[in-house]
Amino acid sequence: MLHEFQAFLGHAMHRGGPMMWPILVCALLALILGTRDTLRLLRASTRLAVKRRLEALVKQGRHDQALALCARDRHGSIERIFEAAIENAHRPQRALHGAVDQVAVRLKARIARGGRGLPILANVAILCAVLGSIEGFVVSFEAVAHASAESKDTLLMGFDRGETEAYRPSWELPGAARIPERNEHEDHGIGGMKLTAMEPRSTFGVDVDTASYALVRAQIDAGWLPEPAAVRVEEFVNAMPYSYASKAGPAPFAVYLEAAPDPFLPDRHLFAVGLKGRIYEGTRPPMNLVFLVDSSGSMYPANRLPLAQETLHTLVDGLREEDSISLATFAGGAELILPPTSVAERPRIHRAIDRLRSGGSTAMDDGLTLAYTLAREGHRPGCENRVVMLSDGGANVGLADHEAILEGLGELRGSTTLTTVGFGMRGYRDDLMEQLANQGDGNAFYVDSRKEARRVFGERLTSNLLTIARDVKAQIEFDPDIVLAWRLLGYENRTLEDDEFRDDAIDAGELGPGHEVTALYQLALTQESAGGDLAVVRLRARPPEGNGPAEEWLTELSAQAMAESFGAASPDLHAAFSAAAFAELLRESPWVEDLDYGGLRVLAERHHRGVPEDEELVGLIAKAGEIAGGEGR
Repeated sequence: MLHEFQAFLGHAMHRGGPMMWPILVCALLALILGTRDTLRLLRASTRLAVKRRLEALVKQGRHDQALALCARDRHGSIERIFEAAIENAHRPQRALHGAVDQVAVRLKARIARGGRGLPILANVAILCAVLGSIEGFVVSFEAVAHASAESKDTLLMGFDRGETEAYRPSWELPGAARIPERNEHEDHGIGGMKLTAMEPRSTFGVDVDTASYALVRAQIDAGWLPEPAAVRVEEFVNAMPYSYASKAGPAPFAVYLEAAPDPFLPDRHLFAVGLKGRIYEGTRPPMNLVFLVDSSGSMYPANRLPLAQETLHTLVDGLREEDSISLATFAGGAELILPPTSVAERPRIHRAIDRLRSGGSTAMDDGLTLAYTLAREGHRPGCENRVVMLSDGGANVGLADHEAILEGLGELRGSTTLTTVGFGMRGYRDDLMEQLANQGDGNAFYVDSRKEARRVFGERLTSNLLTIARDVKAQIEFDPDIVLAWRLLGYENRTLEDDEFRDDAIDAGELGPGHEVTALYQLALTQESAGGDLAVVRLRARPPEGNGPAEEWLTELSAQAMAESFGAASPDLHAAFSAAAFAELLRESPWVEDLDYGGLRVLAERHHRGVPEDEELVGLIAKAGEIAGGEGR
């Protein structure tokens, strides 16, 4: 924490110059005054047993009486903070950080008018320490700096408006100590080897998400390794581009199969299944999109709501006039910002996006109810109906479990799909956002930069927002005479029972036009050479409307089609393996104990395809090796 504060002050001094000294002196004086006020409050609380009475009232849910008790003591801004604390008493500790930020935002006008903001800031910082939220001091400091910088007439802590737009949180400053992540993930475990004689079939739902890769990339760039549970191998593999060609035919996708020896384990082979969604040859169907934006207090930092607004601007610019857009927000409740509007009115849509401001708690279930209602009201036959939710996932009012939220929507869901777009480096609910998209028949993304926003909703807009096949399932059957054992890399949260492959009531993944999906297996072959098929691949999917019968397609790969060496395999297999192996290292998989970052980096560089994604992957492998303490770990 000390290093963080030093880095913050160093950055402020560098940007603020000579003005910083008198301002810091004023801040110190304000801190002393704030300490005095706080000590008075604590003494009064002890004397009158306010704290005990507040706890009892909050526990009983009698918040009005608790607030009235605070009001009788009349301690200025401290009263405001207690109100926020009472409102958040039943929530996780990280919710308090958002509450303090909200107070800073609400007091922006006072800060802009002059020195009264500094005592308020001191009170916020000290109370955070009293309540055990020491890290909230830095977060609140930054929120106040952002708020004051929006004023045209005020210069607070050396930040003017132009500088604030480029401002990064202190934990992202070069040379700053790194704050360990506090994101929430669901640990799905690590799949193991299966004996083919006992389990010849592997069944799973396809996955086109890339959120895990983008989130982990942001963390590595910030200087720390992710929690193993944050790493989903399939999303690393699917973040890479492939040269699969779209083919005309009865299936909505083309299938590519390939096998080759493992480059690191002489007794193992790799088997890849690749899908390429059919690309529209003519005009794509129109879209009815509902943008649902989290405008709660936790979305205030620059890498949350401001970046979400830029993402929406990018998305709107890529749509056609036949498309329609609705805009809604959720904080303490849900609010309609823009009714269904034709994209022909782009200026009006952009203005509505620019007007979004953050503040309040996070009632995500109310927001989704409103968004799905708008999607149903704007439904048009032959149109893609989709809700696009942009949030840090911090639901803290109402329902906060993905199953309960989706169940609460009931019949509103219909054929509407849900795309979740995540923002924020700390306190991000990856578990909630990923499962909402999974169960909501959509996809999950994470945006950490303008570049990623352009990639997801600029370059790949059509693929990520349209659906050509629903509930896409894959079932791979290996020949036990050729394959002794097999292991699927990733897809732990997409695995299905074998008898669920033809059960159309079981939910699976969705595929968009041009989407590329790759599943990678590690195989142990039998000692005896045998002819026949190495694997038989069955694929099953329903039409995009979701109410028609499912169709099934079959393809095989002959054992004789295996490449003689890893080097003789396609560049696509090289890229898929490098991404999968990197993910395995990051999640500390026991199946790559003999592999290190240095060896993987050499392999990835050797098979570089000359595309930006490969360059990025090599760089991330190198950075992860440095963070881990050297070339290996």
